[in-house]
Order: sequence, then structure tokens, then C-alpha cells
Amino acid sequence: MGIQKAEPERTHKFNVYQKHYFIEEKTPFTYYYIKNIEKLDEDKYNKDWITDHWTKGRSFITSSNLIRELFKKNYFIPINYSQEHLLHSIFYNEIDQDISNTTLEYKDEY
Repeated sequence: MGIQKAEPERTHKFNVYQKHYFIEEKTPFTYYYIKNIEKLDEDKYNKDWITDHWTKGRSFITSSNLIRELFKKNYFIPINYSQEHLLHSIFYNEIDQDISNTTLEYKDEY
């Protein structure tokens, strides 16, 4: 799509997964961190483990590989139709942070 011979700084690559579009780009996360995310502290996101010490990250994961790895680890939860519409309303910040809670209970003050 777009211009046939676009300038390199004007060319963007996109991914499509289940009707969701996102830009293909390098992320600030190392492959090592994503592969071991369950057992590492958050401050290690841009570091690599080399034999016996941490070093500055050298290989950062792309957005498409990041999504694949996080899906494998069940880090994404499907949003149902009613939750999706609530997220587009003015009440999106009033819902619990855990959107997997699908009970019919509500807070009286709302």
C-alpha cells in the first residue's frame, strides 16, 4: 500500500494478527528477557546474561516475535464484546484493572 518508491524514512512495515495491526519494529526488550520473563526482575528487560554476569543487551526482539512469545506464554486475554464497548466509553477508567473478571457485581457508588 502507499507510494511505490517511498523514501526509506517514509517506509513502515506492519503486522496483522487476528485483525489487529501493529508496527514491525525493534523493541527495548532482549530475547533473553522475554524467554525468561517469569523468573527475571523487570529491571533486566534490556540486559543479556552471559555465563556469569549481566551485560548490556545486544539482541533486541522485534514486535512480531514479542507478540508470538507473549501469546505462547498466555500473557494476552481475549476481551469480550461488552468489555470492548466499555473500553471505548467514558467509563473505561472505572473498571477493575483485572478485565478477566466477568461477574455481574457492581459498585453501588457507580
